[in-house]
Amino acid sequence: MEPLLALDGLLDRKLDREQDFPMSRMDMELLVQSMKEAGVDKAVILPLDFGLVAKTKVSMEAYNDWVFQNCGSFDDRLIPFIGIDPNRGIHAVELVEKYVRNCSAKGVRSTPRRDSVLTRSGCTSSGA
Repeated sequence: MEPLLALDGLLDRKLDREQDFPMSRMDMELLVQSMKEAGVDKAVILPLDFGLVAKTKVSMEAYNDWVFQNCGSFDDRLIPFIGIDPNRGIHAVELVEKYVRNCSAKGVRSTPRRDSVLTRSGCTSSGA
């Protein structure tokens, strides 16, 4: 529970998380201020794509859009990554290209599979 106390003030824990998950009502200014106070220069903001595993309230694309929009004002401190499941096939490749081209994405996290390689021709397994 102690690590959660560090988030006190960043998130309103009285709110029903299901109501707005995954786009919480996090105050990015407060996050950056807390980072300054803690001596943290930069942070990676990483959306996770579990849309093929479980039903989600918003699309994976809307979730990634939210991350890039909310990090934009703090591009010197917050580094938005793309979160994508390579099992989405060519759509995953197209979205990665979109965020790299339009948002200057700095990284990609493919979830949930670890043994997949994302290519223009789709998702392939490394056999692991």
